[in-house]
Amino acid sequence: NPERGVYRTRDGGKTWQRVLFVNEDTGCADIAIDPEQPNTLYAAMWQHRRKPWSFSSGGPGSGLYKSTDGGDTWRRLSGGLPAGELGRCAISVAAARVASRSARSTAIVCSFGCGGSFARRDSEITS
Repeated sequence: NPERGVYRTRDGGKTWQRVLFVNEDTGCADIAIDPEQPNTLYAAMWQHRRKPWSFSSGGPGSGLYKSTDGGDTWRRLSGGLPAGELGRCAISVAAARVASRSARSTAIVCSFGCGGSFARRDSEITS
């Protein structure tokens, strides 16, 4: 569908602007806003097709994207993620504080397989 993607409204829903588009086979499976930095957004894009006789999940359009300007521009996150094509991803942002400092800590945690193993990968994720 050529209308897939991430949309934003600035007037309470009267008008919408598409701010992230990957391709006609890829839509947004999940989106998260950083509660402490509301201009920072993360989008999990998922390439999939459902037909009455089949379902295709994952492909080159699937991936994680980040915006630091409220959705005006996006960059695909890479490196440190599983090799090859991705499937459906989910994303959540949780504010965490280091007990001995007021510095903010951010982590990207990936699950491999059916969620049986998790690994902190934030130091490996690049744009």
